Amino acid sequence: MFPNMQHVATPGSQRLNALLSTIGWSGPELAGKLGCGKVHVHRWRTGAAAVPAPVLEWLAAIAAFMAAYPAPDWRTRQRKDRSR
Repeated sequence: MFPNMQHVATPGSQRLNALLSTIGWSGPELAGKLGCGKVHVHRWRTGAAAVPAPVLEWLAAIAAFMAAYPAPDWRTRQRKDRSR
């Protein structure tokens, strides 16, 4: 519609992008988890639309959980003794 229109990153879009990076999700993955269209997430990420506060709060909680409980190093897991 407006091919030369550029969007300016907003504090909300910057926070959204940082949280997605921390969590390791893409925009389409977030859209799937929220059950919304990819266009909605794209507009949030580019600053074309405001990111809903509940979405940022939910992602911040997930990021905080992941920081507090990092994934285990599965390579150091000891195998059960199979000699029994």
